[in-house]
Amino acid sequence: MRAAYGMLNHPGVTLEQLSKPHWENTRQAVGQHEVVLFVQDTTELDYTHHPTKKGVGPIGNNKGQGLLLHSTLGVVPGATPQILGVAHQQVVLRRPVDQPRPKYTGSAEGQVWAQAAEAVEAPPEGVLWVHVGDRGSDDFRLMHTCRAKHFLMRVARNRLLEWEHEEMGPEMRKLVDFARTLPSQHRYTLHVPVQHKRRARTAQMCLAWAEVTIPAPAQGPPELRHQPPITAG
Repeated sequence: MRAAYGMLNHPGVTLEQLSKPHWENTRQAVGQHEVVLFVQDTTELDYTHHPTKKGVGPIGNNKGQGLLLHSTLGVVPGATPQILGVAHQQVVLRRPVDQPRPKYTGSAEGQVWAQAAEAVEAPPEGVLWVHVGDRGSDDFRLMHTCRAKHFLMRVARNRLLEWEHEEMGPEMRKLVDFARTLPSQHRYTLHVPVQHKRRARTAQMCLAWAEVTIPAPAQGPPELRHQPPITAG
């Protein structure tokens, strides 16, 4: 135990140095499958009960302190998904936001999605890699990084769309509004288990899809405003 702590506390030892061999093995393994999902998410490393710990920032409701760990898993989809391993990880220190917040200020935790997708690089020929994220990944940086790749994200913003014809109805101008007008092309039943205080239930799921063009955010920082639009479906 003393030897392990001595190594981990050595200033020359980093997360990347310890984990890089595993990341490389995972990236080599994913190349053996036709379709691989790179599922990203952020978790909190809670050091609230270690008040003397240095180098930490606010977490949760800002009453705790700790770090954010953003991980990318390589997953082969299927009835029983196969987790191949961790393809990338990064630690983020959340800093208090200045008030009033400067214009076009981005947080370090908001950029981890694009950075992770860039770190994974491009797939081998004949292999499909899809970067997957929750609402936090709804960022134009990630879309731009995945221009030559594929991405699947849960929408958090009702983004403006770009159409060839300017005269479009209001339901066609924004992403969420447009998606709600699409006819269902596939239906299935999903059994949702008990979660916290919510009972188990059965949900009727409807899938619909269409191609859209998302322009760069007009109110974003300069390096994003001048990027070409993204076509996705």
